[in-house]
Amino acid sequence: MSVLTAALGRYKHTEDLFADPALRLESMPVISRAFAPMVRTQCYDVSEMAIATFLMAREAGSSLVLVPVVMAARFQNGALLRRASDPFGPADLAGKRVGVRAYSQTTGLWLRGDMQESHGIGPADIAWTTFEDAHVPGYTDPHWTQRAAKGADMLAMLRAGLLDAAIFGNDMPEGDDLAPVYPDPVAAGQAFFARHAMMPVNHMVVVRREIADQPNRVRHLMDRLHAAGNPFPSGCAALEPAVRLAVRYAVEQGLLKRPLTSAEIWAGLPAECA
Repeated sequence: MSVLTAALGRYKHTEDLFADPALRLESMPVISRAFAPMVRTQCYDVSEMAIATFLMAREAGSSLVLVPVVMAARFQNGALLRRASDPFGPADLAGKRVGVRAYSQTTGLWLRGDMQESHGIGPADIAWTTFEDAHVPGYTDPHWTQRAAKGADMLAMLRAGLLDAAIFGNDMPEGDDLAPVYPDPVAAGQAFFARHAMMPVNHMVVVRREIADQPNRVRHLMDRLHAAGNPFPSGCAALEPAVRLAVRYAVEQGLLKRPLTSAEIWAGLPAECA
């Protein structure tokens, strides 16, 4: 059986996989940099992928197959920062200038959904500034966004007052000059869980269709991912609520033109791997 080429982030629950002879893992300091190449050229057999990226790719006709294994999930509320000297909360975001790496970033997807549900702030109520394109080619950001100047730095813009707030990902900036927009991010996360009974999913796993056509290989991959200590729920049934909510938010926010069906989302996944 040939070795699978793979791009996975380095987490506690993936560290053992970097020594697995059945996988040739590329070390990616920023795993999101693997998403666009995987969507555009399918340059790996297996890749971690943001759920928003996968849904957009599937709507665009991608043959990549979603595997029901979560690589990263978290409550997102602490990722939205403002200057500590400019106090305001999520209910005050209408009309504010908010930066996000890309409008399609999954953290932004979940936060925009929470803003609308909890505070009535719709996606178009905020003046979004983006810094790069979506991973899926051909997607155009909604008209309520603008692109920062080439080479602009989101954190520097926030600190200089050119943005009122900004959404960060795994690499959260430090400094007493910054504070979360949500005054109690933990409580906001608990409120999200009370509404939806699940944690927002950021990254899952995809494989090329040729790999998915070999059920034993996909099952072995899933077993290896869990044997390494993956702490998140797995399986289509367990992950369906999170995926369906991501689809709804994506349609509401202009990332998808229409809701994808479950059959479309899980197309190509062997039945024994569901």
